[in-house]
Amino acid sequence: SLGVLKNVDYDRIRKRRLDNYETLSEAFEKVNELILPKKCPAYQFPLLISDAGREIKKALIADKIFVSTLWSGKDLKENGNAFEINMMNNAIFLPMDQRYDYEDMRYIAGKVKDIEDKFRKTSEYCDRYNENCCSDTDCFTSLSAGNRS
Repeated sequence: SLGVLKNVDYDRIRKRRLDNYETLSEAFEKVNELILPKKCPAYQFPLLISDAGREIKKALIADKIFVSTLWSGKDLKENGNAFEINMMNNAIFLPMDQRYDYEDMRYIAGKVKDIEDKFRKTSEYCDRYNENCCSDTDCFTSLSAGNRS
């Protein structure tokens, strides 16, 4: 009702969301493929990691961390362009609204990074992106550091 809306501290909500956005932006600045504004008081943080997003999302859900699915469906799969299909398959929308604080953002960022590191060491990843990857431990080190050559 209108009475409830009048009692909402919108300035506090905006500040918390901006703080959370900044924390996640810094955490993912080297891996997020999306170009994002410097500040955004959104309720979710968009993260695109094309080669691992789907697996990261599955693992976060299994860990009971809510990530929403904004796009899916047969029509998009059949008629979407490459970017749209990549977003559908690999975009992760991380929670960052006012219910969460700095520690929550650091926890979520740490989980994403741990999951990404583990996935990059799996045979599925190695088969998809580099045939000899799994037999070469140096490959794991360079992949974790972001060198995908």
